Amino acid sequence: MKTRILHILDSLDMGGIEVFLMQIYRNIDLNSFQFDFLIFKQNGCFLDEVKKLGGKIFICNKNNYLEQIIYISSIIKEGNYQIAHCHNCSRRGLIKELVGAKLGNNCKVISHSHNTGNCSNNALGKIKEYFFKEIISHNADEFLACSKDAAASKYNAEIMKKNRYKIINNGINSREFQFDSEKREIIRKELGLINNELLIGNVGRLETQKNQLFLLDIFYEYLKKNEKSKLIIIGNGSLQNAIREKIHALGIDDSVLLVGSVFNVNDYLNAMDIFVFPSLFEGLGISLVEAQCNGLKCLVSDTLPEEVFLTELVHKQSLKCSATDWSNEIATISDELILNRKLFAQEISNRGYTIESAVNQISEIYYMLAKENL
Repeated sequence: MKTRILHILDSLDMGGIEVFLMQIYRNIDLNSFQFDFLIFKQNGCFLDEVKKLGGKIFICNKNNYLEQIIYISSIIKEGNYQIAHCHNCSRRGLIKELVGAKLGNNCKVISHSHNTGNCSNNALGKIKEYFFKEIISHNADEFLACSKDAAASKYNAEIMKKNRYKIINNGINSREFQFDSEKREIIRKELGLINNELLIGNVGRLETQKNQLFLLDIFYEYLKKNEKSKLIIIGNGSLQNAIREKIHALGIDDSVLLVGSVFNVNDYLNAMDIFVFPSLFEGLGISLVEAQCNGLKCLVSDTLPEEVFLTELVHKQSLKCSATDWSNEIATISDELILNRKLFAQEISNRGYTIESAVNQISEIYYMLAKENL
């Protein structure tokens, strides 16, 4: 008999959590596990694929926090789910999912931390963080995270001290992201790039966390040094209009490419020469794993967790540094010679960041919890 698992998350749209989860779904043993999804946003690019794979989708339209918790509980009871796997970037969002799942009938609950978030500097904020972590830590049976920093941002001191959490590497299909010179030429031609133009790239939701407004300042400064360069940003989000306005205000409309969300990020990585990732914070930064797999030289903020520095390709820069400082570092990195970008896919695999490894880890946890639930 299949183990019924309800995944609870914000949406099934293009994002790091969703992409990782869909990779798990495509590769896990569907004869052993049934995946269904409870989401809070109606639109999503993965809705049709979930249905084709046999999954049900429940959309919570409740705006009230308490009503959302009750809705989660009712779906788990009605569906007789053995496991609820809760994914959320915020503590408040994770609490809603966990408490709702715990109220379900005899359901094992997994908390999965995918992000860190900014730490509070004031006393009230620290008190709230403490209590949020306590609530999370007392409403789950299993604690997962994509990095130690992501775990520490959601779980209490006891769980961290006793190592009661498990790190699930955000694995990728390394063969899919391996550098391909033929695809590089195709994409660069589609983008209208001249052979010697340097393409700086960034992949991520257009949100404050990803810091693309600062990225535009960085590129503006670099463009002064190298007129034969362009910036490509892949992703959608609430800051799209603000980013477009800033591009126009800086007068760099002809040098910046906004392509929105795409399913073939791997193809676009082939076209890039440098990957710049000035995020304010990250749980891990799966886009950076993909960029390293593709053999891209990377310049990233020093706020990222150590686990994501998988190769020699990655260079750190402080967010306290100016846009000019960042642009100078890009100039330095661009002169570094990478002999064979293809080789880095194997290095990523060797470090355990494959989707097969992640599927095996998660499957073992599901088997264990299902056995406990008998």
